[in-house]
Amino acid sequence: MKQGQWFRVPIYGVKVRVYEGDPGRISKELNFVFEPGHETEIDTCDGAVFDHGNGTYTFIVVEKATIGRVISHEVYHLTTQILSYVGVRQTPEGNEAHAYLLGFLMDKILKLLNR
Repeated sequence: MKQGQWFRVPIYGVKVRVYEGDPGRISKELNFVFEPGHETEIDTCDGAVFDHGNGTYTFIVVEKATIGRVISHEVYHLTTQILSYVGVRQTPEGNEAHAYLLGFLMDKILKLLNR
């Protein structure tokens, strides 16, 4: 896949950038600032989601992480971050927004990752 491809989530007005490769290398290349304690964790994980705080996100999955559980795990984080950003809370009675967004993000990201 071409690295750093963007896609929009029109209903929420946010953008997501997708990378495939080593999260530590990619994060250093993009000069991400980490929360305390996460600096070393990123070098050993199978994926990551970075919230840039302005409605833009970066989704990273390592090349070897072809298994759906890693991708779905990170897409779940991305879903909750986006909906938190726009003020949508998940409740037992109201989680349809989460389900629809998760499906939309999975489709977009899997297509970009050629899975």
